[in-house]
Amino acid sequence: MEPIEIFVMSVCFIGFALILYFGIENSIKIAKLKRKERAIYPAVAVAYRKDTDQWNIIAKMNRERLTKGMKGIHPEKYATELAFHRNTEMIRLNLLSHQESHDEFRELIGLGADNVGENIAFGYASSRGAMRAWLNSEGHKANILYAPYNWCGVSVVTDPKGQKWYCVIFIEEND
Repeated sequence: MEPIEIFVMSVCFIGFALILYFGIENSIKIAKLKRKERAIYPAVAVAYRKDTDQWNIIAKMNRERLTKGMKGIHPEKYATELAFHRNTEMIRLNLLSHQESHDEFRELIGLGADNVGENIAFGYASSRGAMRAWLNSEGHKANILYAPYNWCGVSVVTDPKGQKWYCVIFIEEND
């Protein structure tokens, strides 16, 4: 056998022995800790300018959450960037769809988020209209009122035709 083959077999054997010794459950915990170590999280708070569509959406979501005895949700920098990316991609495709969000969700989970959700809307003249629509939709309202979500990214982009596209990416991140 070549020295490299012996080395690879030794590493595989050691890994297998550690799994047997510590148990599969502990190896999963170790993998999660390793994922958290290389993650960008803890989340980085971002401030939206007052009286912008982004700020109004956060304020309305937090009013809804607080009336239900829940904690507020905070805007997060990277989630805001991803929400903007989602909006520009939907505009490019001229398609309002949750189907294209899986890459962003996988990326956030890989970076340490425990759970991710999304609300999207198109064509509402104001953030008030988009929020009204979300609160009248069972699934969208459930995202807004899902207590474990503690971070979000909000993006509102106006397309070349003057139509607004809205995206909120919700993140649950536990310590």
